[in-house]
Amino acid sequence: MGHSHVIPELIKRINSKNKCKIFSPNHSRSFCYIDDAIKQIISLSLSNKTNNSIYNIGNMKEEIKIFDLAKKIKNIVNKNCKLEKGKNTPGSPKRRKPSMKKTLGRVKNLNFVNLDKGLNKTAEWYLYKNW
Repeated sequence: MGHSHVIPELIKRINSKNKCKIFSPNHSRSFCYIDDAIKQIISLSLSNKTNNSIYNIGNMKEEIKIFDLAKKIKNIVNKNCKLEKGKNTPGSPKRRKPSMKKTLGRVKNLNFVNLDKGLNKTAEWYLYKNW
């Protein structure tokens, strides 16, 4: 998704600063690891029952507050960055969690990469292969 999204922005800021202000700290999000999203898209694309329908792609299992996400990322990148709670970003929804009921009806055997493993792999990619 590039660099201008929650996880890559937090990785970059926490990795490069001594003090990080975390905006919308009490807002929560659910994150989907890229491999899981691709599996869902392929599965839905290959189904004869999904023509002309819209489906949410994502992971509804692990919802986390942005400040708690920042703490996890800080531990992964092993930095002494001081995290501070900032103001809410204007227009930011308090919660983002996909409704997967329709998708789960069509995609069987969804085994999601857990958040910790996905964050580790994502941080490694952004820190060592992409910046």
